[in-house]
Amino acid sequence: MKIIWLASYPKSGNTYLRFLLYNYLYGEVKDSMQIQNRMPDLHKMIGAKISFDIEKKVNIFCKTHFVYSNDHPYIEHTAGVVYILRNPRDVLLSNLRFYRLFAKKEIDETKYVKSFIQNLGVARGRKLKWGNWPEHIGSWIIATSNHPMLFIRYEDLRLNTADTFKRVLGFLKQKIDEEKIKSAIERSSIETLQALEISEKSENKPTLFEKNKDDETFMGEGKINQSLEFLGEDIEEHFMNRFVKIMGAFGY
Repeated sequence: MKIIWLASYPKSGNTYLRFLLYNYLYGEVKDSMQIQNRMPDLHKMIGAKISFDIEKKVNIFCKTHFVYSNDHPYIEHTAGVVYILRNPRDVLLSNLRFYRLFAKKEIDETKYVKSFIQNLGVARGRKLKWGNWPEHIGSWIIATSNHPMLFIRYEDLRLNTADTFKRVLGFLKQKIDEEKIKSAIERSSIETLQALEISEKSENKPTLFEKNKDDETFMGEGKINQSLEFLGEDIEEHFMNRFVKIMGAFGY
């Protein structure tokens, strides 16, 4: 078995990329569990104590949020990596939304945001082997000496979807079909994914989308280049003091 990792820091667009790839390579997604079955989430596999059959002579895609290391599960079976990079402001806000949706009690949003900024990422990231935002990216950059790797930006995937997706397909040595790309993009729109999620949850079907206590969808709006000013007048300054040099190193 050979694995093409779809790697990213949490809340950086991994699910969106998986839908694009599935809709292009395997046909229309009509059931979100098709994604998990064909392009599994490594973390869900570990949680369910499911293992890969490494003797199979197949190439698969697999989602990972782990930092790159020799201890990364199945890393010796790597065929290549597509890494999704996202503006840490948007990563922060998407993680805040996720935390708010799934928290078992009311949260202090300001405290969460300040913790994210101070830790340069999710506070429990190191415990979960994600590292923080720069550590995560840096670990996979180092891995370029070991494996074929493509880095893409989530912002480009959203603003210039077709061209960015063509880069992914080219890296994967897939034939470029303009009509199939157009169809995959339409079938992977945020609105389409939200509608699929709502439908599956209302019918109580097995779903890729995590269930939460509220009526809000797991799929957010995929916003980019957001401001933090609405969180408090000092938050943006605090964020810049911690992230500006690191962001610059990655083109933000």
